[in-house]
Amino acid sequence: MKHVDAKKLKPVKKSGVDVDQQAGAEEAKRMHELLENMEQGVIVWGADRRCEFISKRVYDMIEVSEDDLHVGVDRNEFIQRAVREREYTAADAKKISDSMESLEPFKFIRTSKGRHRLLTAGRPQPDGRLFGTYTDVTRQKRTDAALAAARA
Repeated sequence: MKHVDAKKLKPVKKSGVDVDQQAGAEEAKRMHELLENMEQGVIVWGADRRCEFISKRVYDMIEVSEDDLHVGVDRNEFIQRAVREREYTAADAKKISDSMESLEPFKFIRTSKGRHRLLTAGRPQPDGRLFGTYTDVTRQKRTDAALAAARA
């Protein structure tokens, strides 16, 4: 069998579409479906501090409109809006800012307009992006409070 140098192979075209491009598009579609179907809300902030991705679940969880949060929105403006509306504290906003500088992950509880308790977690990436998730912990917090009250 003759040895084939993979570096010299040209991409196979199928109906005028590069198979590698098609595979990449299919993988991107699967990843998008996965993120949209997670229990958590997911948001990705770019190195330029602008929103790159937001799952639809985030809108329901933090109760904002697509006018307030969409791809391209500046993260600092979004955070300051949340502080003004008392969804984040100034300390939470500082924690997010500091974590971006130090590349340290962060977690805190955010209270939405509808009084849902959301575990907000962020993981800064070395390339400057921030991956964030929102998990509704309202029921868990109520259960914890009821157990504490029962023990008292």
